Amino acid sequence: MNQHLVIRIPEDEHLPLEWVRLDAAGGLLDGPVRSGLAELRDDIVATGLRVTVLLPATTVLRISPELPAAGRSRLLQMLPFALEDQLAEDIDELHFAAGSRSPRDGSVPVAVIRRTHLAELLQRLQEAGIHPHAVVAETDGLPEIPGTALLYVDQAQNRFLLRQASGPLVTAELDLLGSLLTPGFVAGQAPEAGDTQPPPPNLVVYADGEFESAPWRSTELHLASLDEHVMAQGLLPRLAAQVVSGPAVNLLQGGFARRSGLAMHWPRWRPAAALAAGVLVAALLVNAVEAWHLTRQSAALERVVEEAFRQTFPDERQIRDVRAQLESRRRALGRQPEAASRQFLDSLDVLALALGETSSVRLEAINYRSGSMELRLLAPDVASLDSVRQRVTAAGRFQAEIQSANAVGDQVQGRMRITSGGA
Repeated sequence: MNQHLVIRIPEDEHLPLEWVRLDAAGGLLDGPVRSGLAELRDDIVATGLRVTVLLPATTVLRISPELPAAGRSRLLQMLPFALEDQLAEDIDELHFAAGSRSPRDGSVPVAVIRRTHLAELLQRLQEAGIHPHAVVAETDGLPEIPGTALLYVDQAQNRFLLRQASGPLVTAELDLLGSLLTPGFVAGQAPEAGDTQPPPPNLVVYADGEFESAPWRSTELHLASLDEHVMAQGLLPRLAAQVVSGPAVNLLQGGFARRSGLAMHWPRWRPAAALAAGVLVAALLVNAVEAWHLTRQSAALERVVEEAFRQTFPDERQIRDVRAQLESRRRALGRQPEAASRQFLDSLDVLALALGETSSVRLEAINYRSGSMELRLLAPDVASLDSVRQRVTAAGRFQAEIQSANAVGDQVQGRMRITSGGA
């Protein structure tokens, strides 16, 4: 994935989402754009984007405790119990995620969030067709710089984000910034023994606009250095660039781990799969019905041929293979010209096919002499007799005519003659 889509979720649900599109190095390609989820889905037309969601710092607790060495799965299991004394809420209602252990001091970055909050967010995103690869706290967008504090002033959401010089993360309303911004608070460390205050920190400030009252400019802070930046496009491009290129704690772990490609896309493909399965079942049913119908037709043809054979050779007591026995009889009729015997067999084949396709007509008697086949048929009506006649003549090799048709009960007994020569 060469591009990233970073979506920032506002603390106030009534405010629109904000998103940017970045290249692989974190460079801004598109945005920031403010919209709702439905508009976001419609606006994103590029494919192959890696989606990262930033959650408000007030919804995710970020701490870096020192934990014993353990594998990833074991570490996730011990987190709730290791941090239980530091949390006010029931650990069963919280979701814990861990990042990579710090090589500097061995601490493990941990993110904690309410399970229901994360579950509801993911449900909203999935309903909009968005399947994030990572969900992180927006405070992960503040890199850790030794000896330097980072202050992000977000006037749009009336909050500030601060990474203290010693590493811890803090977020609060802007109204509290003036009272909290002391040298000790910025440094994030207690004064050493015998000192009245900690060493002066370096402070880098990013604000989403001009800030009239800037408490960080107070001479009482005794800063080692102050570097100010006004972000005309807001804070999201800088936060997004950091989370896609630097370390962050992805909340999609444990029970919220991102599913495999097939499982993730299955809901989207379920209707198409159901339709394909329905088409396959329908095709199998059609083939089964056709096979059953052809089997019935074949059995009917075999019965017609066998009945015609019995009528023609009444002295044949047992019929095992009617076609082989018919060929044997034909060879035995050595006194008949070959053409005459061939004509008899051809007319018998045509008759068998015609009767097989008109199953309501039954053959009662057959007589063949001098190239003419005489038939006695029993049918439900004259139209059925005529249907047999038409099927015999349709081949073009024989002519057929109905010589008589008489009512016998509720059926019709007819006599038909088949002779060679098409119409």
